[in-house]
Amino acid sequence: MRLWRLAALALVALVSCGEVPDVSRAAGDDVLAPYEAAAWPRYLTDLALPRDRDYVILSYLPPAVPLDLRTPETMRATLRAGLSDLAALAEAKTKIGHTIVAWQCGAHQGVTSMTGETRLQATRMMLSGWGIVPLLSTFQDGHLYTEAGFSPRHDLAFRQGKGVVTAVEVDRASCTRLRRALEDFVTHPAQPARNFGLLADPRRFEGGGCLTFAWYLSGAAGVIGDMQHLFRRDIEVRAVQIGAWRPVPPGVVPWRPDGHVWRDTPLSLRAFLGTRWDRGPVVARLSVPDGEAFLGAMIALRDGVQETQDWRAGRVVPGHGAVVERAEVAARRYANRFPVRRLADPDGVAALVLETH
Repeated sequence: MRLWRLAALALVALVSCGEVPDVSRAAGDDVLAPYEAAAWPRYLTDLALPRDRDYVILSYLPPAVPLDLRTPETMRATLRAGLSDLAALAEAKTKIGHTIVAWQCGAHQGVTSMTGETRLQATRMMLSGWGIVPLLSTFQDGHLYTEAGFSPRHDLAFRQGKGVVTAVEVDRASCTRLRRALEDFVTHPAQPARNFGLLADPRRFEGGGCLTFAWYLSGAAGVIGDMQHLFRRDIEVRAVQIGAWRPVPPGVVPWRPDGHVWRDTPLSLRAFLGTRWDRGPVVARLSVPDGEAFLGAMIALRDGVQETQDWRAGRVVPGHGAVVERAEVAARRYANRFPVRRLADPDGVAALVLETH
């Protein structure tokens, strides 16, 4: 594969969410059965959570290269940096990053997450000169992972302690609200599970990404619900980042800035990554999910519990700025609500458990 094709693959991988699940199920199954009827992934059973309590578990595998959204130039530098380890990004899908939500509600133990853009549509669009548009578009091949289709790669990575896992004790009513939110999403007539994209809002049943969908479900149970607005960042998109309108691939709803005059010629990948992104006219201002803000908060929850030499303590981008810092402050405040904070499976998953007693 040529370098420029690998470059585009790496670029898209940095903002994607894992690999393709198996979502097949027999007609007539209960709506939630695909997400609860099989066994939990091993990394969750390793936590040995008490079966007489209810929990919501957020699991995050951070991307190998942090996506730094602080400024247009730090974002461009991040994407360029992703090209320095092309082979690793192509071979190890756990390096892409992924967010998963699980629950234990009485007898029900479930897990799911959202993924999509399964046929490299964004890569092809980028190579044909669309610029940043594919990263902001919606792909209509979205899926929810089932419990039986959970990725073995992700399970192994969590068991090896490569993720940030947080289990929060909730009451039965809160846990039930999560299950109902999943049911509402799966059965909604708009079929939002099919719409995978950075800007789609699960709360409006537009679709979602792996981060926003996990926040939607956990928020339904009241877990980090009042912090979610802190995991977003306002960004500006400039004309220099946008390429030419090309034939739209099947199953793609491309993002279109209002009033923008499209280029006559495609924007090459070299020009896209080689031109400063902080100059020229602004064509759109967007609110986007910030994985580093979410990661910073999940790590801040662990303050005083994890060892300072743990890799998680130094994972957030240095000098990460006010957005991440606000999320961290809110997370520490949230953690203080729980009288019990402990690590489960400390030599493996090393999950933080927040409990009410």
